[in-house]
Formats: sequence, C-alpha cells, structure tokens
Amino acid sequence: MNAKIAEVVGAILQTELAVKLVQNEALIRALMRALSLSSELRAAMDERIAAGLARLNLASGAQIEELHAEIQRLHSELSELRQALDREAR
Repeated sequence: MNAKIAEVVGAILQTELAVKLVQNEALIRALMRALSLSSELRAAMDERIAAGLARLNLASGAQIEELHAEIQRLHSELSELRQALDREAR
C-alpha cells in the first residue's frame, strides 16, 4: 500500500499544481502533522497490542523476531561446536 501511495504522490508532484501546493506553508505543515499523527497512532496501537498480548501470555511480533534471531544464533553455534567435535574425533 505504501508503494501505491508513493506512486500517486510521485505522479502528483510532477504537475504544475503540485509546485504551487508545495509552496503553501500551511499545507506543508498540515501534511507533516498528519504524518506525525499517523506515526504516533501506529506507535500507540503497537503498545496496546503488545500489552494485550502480554496479558494473554502471548509473544508479540517483535518478541518472536528476537526469539527467531536467538534460535538462529544458537543453531550456528551448535553447528560450529559439532564441527569442532568432528575434527577432534578424527
């Protein structure tokens, strides 16, 4: 969806009207505020979702990603240890 929005914004910015709109400071401030609010809303939603998941004893997406990275690290370490044992056994 963000790619589609970027595509539409790119097309709009190529028009003469866009040049005039970009020069409108009030419009630019309003757009920046809208983007800021969107970011703040997403952060607030993420916090509430994480809190809800914690109450249900469920992991959040970020926690799952952290665990996945830790499993990958441990898998690599285990592989290295097995290789070292194999070399010593020879």
